[in-house]
Amino acid sequence: MNDKLLWLKRLWPRRSIASTVNTDKTPHLSEELHSRTQSLKELGMSHSQASSTAWLEARIKRWPSGWRDDLKVLVYGDFRPLETPLEIPELRVVVHPGNLESTVIRHALTVHKATVGVDNKDVVSLIDAATRLNAFLGVFMLVEWGNSSC
Repeated sequence: MNDKLLWLKRLWPRRSIASTVNTDKTPHLSEELHSRTQSLKELGMSHSQASSTAWLEARIKRWPSGWRDDLKVLVYGDFRPLETPLEIPELRVVVHPGNLESTVIRHALTVHKATVGVDNKDVVSLIDAATRLNAFLGVFMLVEWGNSSC
């Protein structure tokens, strides 16, 4: 589980969560993360797993309302850009057409927006969404042979 949490952690860079402005009486994010990490460690998690879980839980609390029940991600690699949406209903994955430029992804031939359906906004559901996305990516890269545009 720890490896999956660390993988998910890379979906949302830490700097984006650290810049959250505290405008009300709620504890500041760093206090929230520290407190939750300590609680999870008391339940038997390693420090690494506890801090990753706390970080992910904090991100979930700040889930953008516009995302509704979809996890928004970027799918990138050395493959031909899609011209139409690619929907995999069984995995609840949709890759949107249109090669994006000027993203945080610097060295990929193609970058697409994608959405992955989530049942709930919790750690287990995000791990499930990441697992489904990973299954899609594995098959997609096999079909496209990873560098079909090169």
